[in-house]
Amino acid sequence: MAFEIDFLKSLNPFILWKMRERSLSEELILIVYFILFLIVSYRVIILILDFFKPTIDVT
Repeated sequence: MAFEIDFLKSLNPFILWKMRERSLSEELILIVYFILFLIVSYRVIILILDFFKPTIDVT
């Protein structure tokens, strides 16, 4: 049970962000979280913009 809790703590981005001494794998996990955050935020922004100003059909 302790292994599962430690494993989940090692994947938590907030705990990783607060750590001063991170290993390479922890840095890579943070980079993956950052890329996923960028993708999700881009999709949300596009969805909101399409809601307020839909694209014009040129056909």
